[in-house]
Amino acid sequence: MRVLTLIFVLLLYGCIPASNSVASTGSTKSVPPAVRVLVEPLGERFRATFRFPQSAPVWAFHRSQPRRSDGKPWRTDAWEVVTDGVSIERIGQFDNFVAEGGAVPQQVVIEFAPPAIELVAAYDPALVFTDGTTALHGGAFTMFPGTSRTAIAALQRPQGQRNEIVFVNWTEG
Repeated sequence: MRVLTLIFVLLLYGCIPASNSVASTGSTKSVPPAVRVLVEPLGERFRATFRFPQSAPVWAFHRSQPRRSDGKPWRTDAWEVVTDGVSIERIGQFDNFVAEGGAVPQQVVIEFAPPAIELVAAYDPALVFTDGTTALHGGAFTMFPGTSRTAIAALQRPQGQRNEIVFVNWTEG
């Protein structure tokens, strides 16, 4: 019997839920609601369900470095958007969810095979080991809202947004 185990690589940035207030400074500054992402296995593929806390015309990925091999965006080829009316587009320096008309729905579902590719100056989105074990980089799923395509195109750095990413683990025997 073959045992498949999914290993998750979660970096501190964007992957640990924050509290609703900043206690260390004594401030009661509110933390924006989190983007919630559930990543679950589908045999050799995965499904990721993004739940956004607010409507926005564009949802941009924090980490949008291109492929090392050709300098092109990797998500447009590696991820299939299942949600009708939503696509992944490169705008400026960011990969984005955009809707055909109006705002991106507050829930977007994608499916993908782990893209074992090298990125320019960034962690690879997935590592696939010879025994079938797969490590997904949690940072590949962190996002922030944009007020428009023009606003995203003008950005040089990602904007802050809290993200909660949940990976579902499984074992086949």
